[in-house]
Amino acid sequence: MPTILELRSFRVVIETRDHPPPHVHCKGPGCNARIEIQTRKVMSDNGVSAKDMARLKELIERYEDVLMIEWRRIHG
Repeated sequence: MPTILELRSFRVVIETRDHPPPHVHCKGPGCNARIEIQTRKVMSDNGVSAKDMARLKELIERYEDVLMIEWRRIHG
């Protein structure tokens, strides 16, 4: 599972054996979330603070093109 981006203590990854819709896994210390790339809809949230979630969504929005290129490269 390649790390695509990092934000403070979070790694933003795209898992190789995953499913649509295109999304990323945000893994932090003792918490994680899955967020859709294009809509920034939170698919799951396990302990991510509201402040960190807002930062992660901003990061995903800023790098949406890069993330979609990587999603397509990995998943076809």
